[in-house]
Amino acid sequence: MKKFVESVMPIVKKVVDMLCISLGNAKKQHSELVEFAQQMLKITHASDWERFKPEERKEIVDAIVSEYEIFIGIKVYDPDIVEKRKESEYWLYKAKSNPEQRHDHFDHYKQYLMNEGFSLKIVQNIESTCEKILARSANPKTTANLDQKKGLVIGDVQSGKTANYLGLINMAYDYGYKIVVLLAGTTNSLRVQTQKRTDYGAIGAVSNSIGGAKTEYVGVGEISNQYYVIPLTDQTHDFGKIIQETSHSGINDLKKPVILVVKKNKGILDAVGKKLQSTLDEMAKRVNGSFDSNSILIIDDEADNASINTRKDPNRPTVINRCIREIFNNFPIATYVGFTATPFANIFINPNDDSLEKKDLFPSDFIVQLHTPSNYFGGRKIFPKNDDDIPSCIRLIDETEENFFPVIHSRDARFDVMAESLKHAIHCFLINNVIRTIRGQKTKHRSMMINITRYNDVQQRILWKVQDYIEEITNAIEQSACKTEKEFTANEELRKIHDLFLKDEFYRTIRNGSADYEKVTWKKIQSGLLNEIKQMQIVVINSRNGNANKFDKNGQSKRFDYDDYKNDGARVIAIGGLVLSRGLTLEGLMVSYYSRNAAAYDTLLQMCRWFGYRPKYEDLCRIYMTQTNMANFSAVLDAVEDLKEQFKEMERQGKKPEDFGLMVRESPDTLETTLLITSRNKMRNSEDVIVQLNYGGVAADTSKLDLRSEINEINKKAVVDFLSKIEINEKIDEKIGKKNVEKNYVAEFISKLKIPYVNKKFDVDGLSRYIAESKVFAEWDVVVANGDSNAEFEFENLRTPAVCRQFHFDNQNFRIGRNNNRVMEPSIFKFGLTPEQLQVIEKKHQEEKGDTELIVKELLCEERERPLLVIYPIDLKTNYDKDKNNEGIEKQIDPQKEEKKAALNGNLLFAFAVGFPKKESSERLVYRANMQKIKELTDDIEIDDDDEGEDDND
Repeated sequence: MKKFVESVMPIVKKVVDMLCISLGNAKKQHSELVEFAQQMLKITHASDWERFKPEERKEIVDAIVSEYEIFIGIKVYDPDIVEKRKESEYWLYKAKSNPEQRHDHFDHYKQYLMNEGFSLKIVQNIESTCEKILARSANPKTTANLDQKKGLVIGDVQSGKTANYLGLINMAYDYGYKIVVLLAGTTNSLRVQTQKRTDYGAIGAVSNSIGGAKTEYVGVGEISNQYYVIPLTDQTHDFGKIIQETSHSGINDLKKPVILVVKKNKGILDAVGKKLQSTLDEMAKRVNGSFDSNSILIIDDEADNASINTRKDPNRPTVINRCIREIFNNFPIATYVGFTATPFANIFINPNDDSLEKKDLFPSDFIVQLHTPSNYFGGRKIFPKNDDDIPSCIRLIDETEENFFPVIHSRDARFDVMAESLKHAIHCFLINNVIRTIRGQKTKHRSMMINITRYNDVQQRILWKVQDYIEEITNAIEQSACKTEKEFTANEELRKIHDLFLKDEFYRTIRNGSADYEKVTWKKIQSGLLNEIKQMQIVVINSRNGNANKFDKNGQSKRFDYDDYKNDGARVIAIGGLVLSRGLTLEGLMVSYYSRNAAAYDTLLQMCRWFGYRPKYEDLCRIYMTQTNMANFSAVLDAVEDLKEQFKEMERQGKKPEDFGLMVRESPDTLETTLLITSRNKMRNSEDVIVQLNYGGVAADTSKLDLRSEINEINKKAVVDFLSKIEINEKIDEKIGKKNVEKNYVAEFISKLKIPYVNKKFDVDGLSRYIAESKVFAEWDVVVANGDSNAEFEFENLRTPAVCRQFHFDNQNFRIGRNNNRVMEPSIFKFGLTPEQLQVIEKKHQEEKGDTELIVKELLCEERERPLLVIYPIDLKTNYDKDKNNEGIEKQIDPQKEEKKAALNGNLLFAFAVGFPKKESSERLVYRANMQKIKELTDDIEIDDDDEGEDDND
């Protein structure tokens, strides 16, 4: 039936569009929609309806209703744009109004997207976004001698950036671009994946088949059986070798544009820079024709990876950066558009490095920020802002469990025994496969990711152990699948699978049924296990494992390919590191097992492969990670959300890309990126890293605090001495506090605190100097936060209940918070504001966002006059983390936490926060770090780099 539904998808889409028009936003029951769909089909496709068999009628009606229900639930949003010029000045809108302007490439692409299941609403949003990007690009038909533009498109991880840049490529062809170079990451796996998507989304045929005995038409070329673009690379060959081995062009092809999908590799990019023009000339010469090669569009996928010039000397750029610049500068009409989910690095490009010979890649003409539609599974759907419950899609890994694979390990580490948490994840994946088949998704791909090491050798050891375990439970299921439930659960491993489904809160809705799905019984699960596990593949995906052109019948060197399973749907457990983290898409990813110690924001974002679109199986997605991982991911989301808010504000103010670049470069959040790790790898022993940061509108806290009681005693004494010096003797709004405190008192106090370096934004040396030297902030407000603890903080004759906080810990520090590793909460920053100031802030928030939940940044706006220092006396909560999958456990005491708290000798733990009003000022905090400081900050943090290796032998 799958083939039947695919064959009638154009009909399905038309009827869905008609239902959207006729029903509008009216809410209808599922049964009513079925009736409407039948009526619409009978009216609009009467002859088709008559020829369909009864079972085919049911299939097409079900498909229509399913597509419609997805469509009406999706909201799409226009992108935000910071640009150099006004929209009225852009060339595309004039060209579009020309009645002779054709849109053949993009029309084919739109039809392809619709056939692939994209809703009309999403396709229209892609088209509108591509127009906005192309309008800001160089005009390929300009009469000027030189027109070069550079831009950046920022989207979320796994959010559909590929669909957008393929749309941009097709639209660029329609408006006159003839050459596109698509830079597809640094690994062969990613290049091949991108080539396949380009074959379908732009070329119209499998690139390897063009020029051969039989052309295999796919994607945009499938309906008309023709291809629309000449590929100068294919799924087997990168640029260079393909030109020597095959001719992809005839005389008619010279009218077609060309595309190269290339890896970011020195040899490849050098060849493109030096031979592309001569290659095009040779193609034309062979058929006695000519080729218009005046304009080029360069699309840089994962633009933050390898493309950035990380050297200080602009005259000696890094190799990949230099190669990309040379290609760009070889063409008088050129556009460079970077696509990324982690824009931090791109903003560090020097915007003033603008001489023609060494023109860098700063997006000086435009930066576009895409927004995900409402059906995107990621961000706050997974890591909510509240700190109360652990989301049901997350299962915490206990780092103290027996056989837990240590986060910090060497490439020689053994992997002899699997932890129970990893077995639990495999059981979950197995159960979820059965459920998806029950739901009618038998031929859909399903994946599980295991990302717990960067080292290829260790990944191979994990593969062997997982294979052994899958073989063990396959044998057990074979023997027991047809037995009674009691006999089935006599095997210990099978009992774990049984108990997971029947007892885990994660499966409650599935067991009970819902409005969308019928309930699933254990009997159905048990009967489906054998079929699913027998189809399961366990593979390593890394740069070592698999050259695209070197296959092994045992699978040892053959790269895993979902296309090999397109008829039945893959069931795959993928083990890897860098390749899994950098752009490679795991189709139908349901279960992720992740325990890495990458804490840098840009690296963390790339590891969120569980983000994306999960139609009809979002409720089956589960992520296994440590408490520290969860806090780190939540922190990076805070930073990204803050970046997006600032971007919107800059768009409203009419700011330019260089203004946004400066803002990001001076943001304290840059300290949480790979900046310091990169610095560690490049600096000499005698050098210090010096970064100038703008703290206007910024809050920082000490969410990581030393475990040692003597350090806390020092901080406690500093608090008491400080409160005495500033002569606090009363409460303001029921809090111990004082307004208009001289800055020198605050600077001296912060300089005496002992705060771990890992609180990078709360750097006591930099903060105390910045405060003391400030001419903008002469006075501060000071407040002691209070809470609902029975324990009290006492100062002279004043008493206030301490703040209660959940916590976890590592080898050195308390980590305050549960889902979110932070101390401060927005409400405390209302202290020091007058009722009138607060009213202005609340009104502005209500107008812009429509709710009343203020965030910290809004309370640090221009209306605030003075910075705020917050002192937190904390009573640590030692109960277990509340886990929806383990009801009641939050009422029990965690003995490990109790032990850490007891080590404080009955004292409250002291934490701190500062918040600066957003004021226009040239004052900057100078963050300084020597080699020892950077070593302490980065020793336990990893970043995917050369340890994964790079295979250059395509």
